[in-house]
Amino acid sequence: SAKDKATGKEQSIRIEASSGLSDAEVDKMVNDAKKHETEDKNKREKIDMDNQAEQLIYQTEKNIDEYKDKLSKEEKKALEDAVSKVKTAKESSNSDDLKTAVDELNNAWNAVASKMYETAKEPGATDNSKETKSKSKTKSKKKDDAEIEDADFEVVD
Repeated sequence: SAKDKATGKEQSIRIEASSGLSDAEVDKMVNDAKKHETEDKNKREKIDMDNQAEQLIYQTEKNIDEYKDKLSKEEKKALEDAVSKVKTAKESSNSDDLKTAVDELNNAWNAVASKMYETAKEPGATDNSKETKSKSKTKSKKKDDAEIEDADFEVVD
């Protein structure tokens, strides 16, 4: 409360919770939340799976475009078919179908990627190893030509 000393008028303010919930209302809300817990969990899983599928579709389409020169027609077709299957499953409400389609797309991409790495590794590894051997021989010849002295040393603290 506040009192004006000059005029003697007094005013008071009282703060009350206008939308206070009773214990019964709080208990009802908690029970409703428990009842819908499984529904909420299923919705969350569906949303997470949709997001994962969307990200996988984007990444696979980007990789197909980026590596189109390195992919055979069959590999490209298999990946595009798997992507379209994920898109179709994403539009349906069945999360099991979506999970299966996502797994198939992951498996298809993993097969293609491992084949790409093997192809890149085979010719590159033999060429690189030959170059490395010849470079190391050249370096060792240079070291032999220079005068190298061995020296002992002692660490003083």
